[in-house]
Amino acid sequence: MEKKSYWKLLYDEECPLCRKFAAQINKYDHLDQIEVTSLQGHSKQFASITLDELLSEVHLLGQRGEVLRGGEAVQKIISLIPQSKPFRWMIESRWGKKGIDVFYRSINTIRRCSRCNKAIMLSSKWTKNKKK
Repeated sequence: MEKKSYWKLLYDEECPLCRKFAAQINKYDHLDQIEVTSLQGHSKQFASITLDELLSEVHLLGQRGEVLRGGEAVQKIISLIPQSKPFRWMIESRWGKKGIDVFYRSINTIRRCSRCNKAIMLSSKWTKNKKK
């Protein structure tokens, strides 16, 4: 009998960064606590969450109806991965949660811009400023 995971991670399979994130979760979730599911083709199963919402940030759904989004979802995922156990005290602290949220928002901005084919010119802007 196949064990059913408590959590379901919905990720954007059209996003290279999201695919890499999903692959890493599959690699390190040895306890199979998280079912990694592409939102493409499955978004109709989650009628309470619009496709735009699903595409805008990562979602982690619990079997009892919990919906975690963004940095909160990433913090929960990290806390579920067995290898993070020695660092859970830091991850679950107020500052740890804030740090994960800031990191997530930065990565999500880059992900959304690249998904929309908008160029982020951080490196070229830095290069132009350095030449001056």
